[in-house]
Amino acid sequence: MRKTGVILLAIGLIVGIVVGYGSAFYQAEVGKTSEASTGTEKMMLYLCDSAIFYVKEHHADAAENIPAHISWSGGRTTPEGLVGHETYVYEGDGWKTTIEYNVVAPENMVYELTAEYEGITWKGTVSHGLTSEINYDSTQAAEPPKSITIILEPEKVRDEAMLYIKSRHPDADPLIPYNISWSGGRATPEGLVGHETHVYTGNEWTVTIEWNVVAPQYMTYKITAECSGINWTGTVHGCTLTETSYQTS
Repeated sequence: MRKTGVILLAIGLIVGIVVGYGSAFYQAEVGKTSEASTGTEKMMLYLCDSAIFYVKEHHADAAENIPAHISWSGGRTTPEGLVGHETYVYEGDGWKTTIEYNVVAPENMVYELTAEYEGITWKGTVSHGLTSEINYDSTQAAEPPKSITIILEPEKVRDEAMLYIKSRHPDADPLIPYNISWSGGRATPEGLVGHETHVYTGNEWTVTIEWNVVAPQYMTYKITAECSGINWTGTVHGCTLTETSYQTS
């Protein structure tokens, strides 16, 4: 009888350990999944904001329909069983943004975006933090949309750089709100010809943009962004933004 009691006690301990380990493992895996889902959700919301920000900056007829901040709702709409391709849909303040992408290595990722609002349809892509327009249709436009030149305004270069840093570096993300109030502008030394420098400050960030005044096809902007021990450098040439360094201290 005593042996039977000992055996039952041992079995009970083993079952308790196995169940406890299984529960802890399950909770850990759920935690990982939840963390990954949160990261994806933040990236999708960033892409929604990036698309709307681009539309607001480049199309005056749409700008009046875009508030300072859109509260998005929605999420993953990928058809059940589909592998290798993802779709997300979000809506807010009358706007609907659809995001699609193939599941590939991060360095090859290209997000395809469609933003729609009462007669306005914008299509574009986001790759390596740079937003590019593919097409813009609007029944509200007073005149046909103009083609976008590859010569970017320095303010646009600054904003694309900040969006890139926010999306690629989690430690910098909390330091970059979506609506930074910038001050500054041209800082080219008096009398200097053939080279431009612009400096902007906002939310403790300092962004310096430099470029040589050359033909558009040769134009390369060099950017430095600094804040609280973070130093980021990169370039924009044509429609390509490239990170050259990221350092923290």
